[in-house]
Amino acid sequence: MASAAHGSEMSGVLKADWEARDFIHTISRGIVDLTEFLQRFEGHARDKMASLDTRLERIERSMATFEARAQPTK
Repeated sequence: MASAAHGSEMSGVLKADWEARDFIHTISRGIVDLTEFLQRFEGHARDKMASLDTRLERIERSMATFEARAQPTK
């Protein structure tokens, strides 16, 4: 009987260990997924910001040209 109780206790410990390992794996996988998402998001945001920067520079040059043309000549 003592060995049956010991085996049941050991089984509970192993089950708890596997549950803890599964929890840690789930959390680790979530962190990896989140990190990958943030890296993709950062790359996408950088591309969009670069595109907007290029467009803004083009607009600023056009505005400078228009302002220069609008200045009264002396």
